[in-house]
Amino acid sequence: MHVGVNCRGPDVVVLTAGPGCVQYLERGEISPLDHRAWYPEPRGVGRSGGGPHSMEEAIADLEGVREAVGVDSWIVVGHSWGCDLGVRHTVERPEAVKG
Repeated sequence: MHVGVNCRGPDVVVLTAGPGCVQYLERGEISPLDHRAWYPEPRGVGRSGGGPHSMEEAIADLEGVREAVGVDSWIVVGHSWGCDLGVRHTVERPEAVKG
């Protein structure tokens, strides 16, 4: 998990395609301006180690990240499978998502 170059403003989590894709959206030139951007890597790839790739595990991982970094609620941005994860996370944990 990395925080983006813009470390002030509302929190936004940026989710990639996958599961199993590395975090390819963690680039300064496309980082959400005026937001504190979080870039979690999906379980089983990159620096995150191994494990299952189910939607339920991904939602639990995302909640674990949110709680670990002390964010009450965040804006969710996703690409491809990351959109699916973002929608499911929003439906299952609406209090954790503000946009």
